[in-house]
Amino acid sequence: MKYSVDSLRPRLEQFLTPVLKQANFELSYELRQSENPHPEVENPEVTVVFAGRDVDLLLANRAELLLALEHLSMEALRVPAEDHSLIGVGHGPTNRHAPDGCAANETIAE
Repeated sequence: MKYSVDSLRPRLEQFLTPVLKQANFELSYELRQSENPHPEVENPEVTVVFAGRDVDLLLANRAELLLALEHLSMEALRVPAEDHSLIGVGHGPTNRHAPDGCAANETIAE
């Protein structure tokens, strides 16, 4: 396994916590070791799961904000492009990324 919750947590917290605070989002996040029932579709090692009153903002406009936070987080973590699929980003409680049929589902899996 290349990535773990423990290896990513300090760097992600250093970036994401201030961003969410400055934006006044009512969001929390949790890093989870992934247990994916569909590894043939998507098989991240770690998943960042967002929860809170502003989750709907993350999913608005085809999940543009969720995708932007994912992209910026990958850059802040300096994750190589070939490893982006190893870190998933979604929202709780079922850890679905975006509404069915949303382009974000395919983009996040890249």
